[in-house]
Amino acid sequence: VIPGAAALPTAAPQNFNQVQVGMTSQEVLRILGNPSRIKQERQYLEWEYYTSQGKFEVKFQGDRVAYISRH
Repeated sequence: VIPGAAALPTAAPQNFNQVQVGMTSQEVLRILGNPSRIKQERQYLEWEYYTSQGKFEVKFQGDRVAYISRH
């Protein structure tokens, strides 16, 4: 947890459109901020973001975005 992170705004839905396959985790952090939840799923590291418009998942393989989904 980063001190002061609670003061950061929740990732806005329009920011999710900026995330693309192949980006690094640092690029995603810069766009979306810290994820709501991180979990390991098979060969992927999955970052989940919860917004008023649903759940957004970014799956990393290595340090690169391999898959993006919205629920």
